[in-house]
Amino acid sequence: NVITETPDFSKVAVSQEYYDTLTESTSPKQSQAIVENGLYQDEDADGETYYFRGHVENNYVKIPGLKWNSTDDYHKKEDDMLFRIVRINGDGTIRIIANGSVGKSSFTYDNALEKLVGYTYDNSKPNVQDGNDSIIKKYVDDWYQNNIKEKYDSLFATSRYCNDTSVANETENHINYGTTKRYITPSFICPNTDKLYGGEYNLKVGLITADEFIYAGNLYQRANTDYYLYNSNYTYYTMSPLEYSRISHYTDIFIQYNDGTFTHGNVKNAYDIFPVLNLRSDTMFASGTGTKDDPYILK
Repeated sequence: NVITETPDFSKVAVSQEYYDTLTESTSPKQSQAIVENGLYQDEDADGETYYFRGHVENNYVKIPGLKWNSTDDYHKKEDDMLFRIVRINGDGTIRIIANGSVGKSSFTYDNALEKLVGYTYDNSKPNVQDGNDSIIKKYVDDWYQNNIKEKYDSLFATSRYCNDTSVANETENHINYGTTKRYITPSFICPNTDKLYGGEYNLKVGLITADEFIYAGNLYQRANTDYYLYNSNYTYYTMSPLEYSRISHYTDIFIQYNDGTFTHGNVKNAYDIFPVLNLRSDTMFASGTGTKDDPYILK
C-alpha cells in the first residue's frame, strides 16, 4: 500500500499523531526493479510498518554531535554522520541505516563451516542469541560501543534483526536459506529456524536484511542505481545468508555492490559495513525537511 502523504517528521512523534497523518491507496508489490518512489505500508511481527521505497530524498537523519569514525573517499572523520530512514517499525521505532561505511569486515573467518553463516553460532536453542559472535557482529558491536554507547545509547531501542537461517531447500550437499524463497515477495517477518545458528535477534545495532533491500527497490541479481540504498562508493553486507555448499565448501550472503547489483558474495571477503539502529518510538525531530542538505535533526 502506497502512502500518498509523506509525514512531516519535524512536527510529530512516531505515535498515533504520526499515523493519523497518513492516507493509503492500493499498490501491489513490484516483481521488477522499482519505478515508484515514496512511503509504503506492510506488516511486520509487531504490526503495521511504513517503509521507504525508490529514489526518495527526504529520509535523511542527523544526530547532533555524531561524527564519522573514519575518513574515506566519501566522507571525512570530522563530518557529521548521516543516516537514512528505512522504515517505521510496527512497534513505532524508526529503523535507520548509516549513509556510508564505518569500515570493512569479513562476515566470518571461514566459508567451509555451515554454522558460520550465523550472526551468532553454536546457539543453545534456535533463535537464541547466546552463541558465539560472528566476526561481523563483533565489528558492529565494537563500533556501537566506541561511538554510540556513551553519548547516544538512550536514543536507541532494542529491536528485531533477522539473520534468516530457515531452510528454503536442502539436499545432502547444499542448503538454500529462507530469503531465497522471497526474491519477489519479501517479508519483514523473520521465519523460525531449526538451526543452532542465526535466527531472530533483539539488539541495539545490527545490519539490514535482503528483504529490506527488496522492499526498498532492488531485486536479486538485478542492478538498480536509482534507489536510496544504492551508494556508488561502497559494496556492503546484509545479514541475510543465501546458500551453503557442503561439496565446494563455500558460504554466500546477500551483498549490495557499488555498481547497483544486488547479489551474493563470499563470507570471507571484506566488504563495507553500514550499521542499522532503531530510534525510540518517542523520538522527536527538532528541525529539518529530510533532505541531505537539511536532514531531520533529533531534539
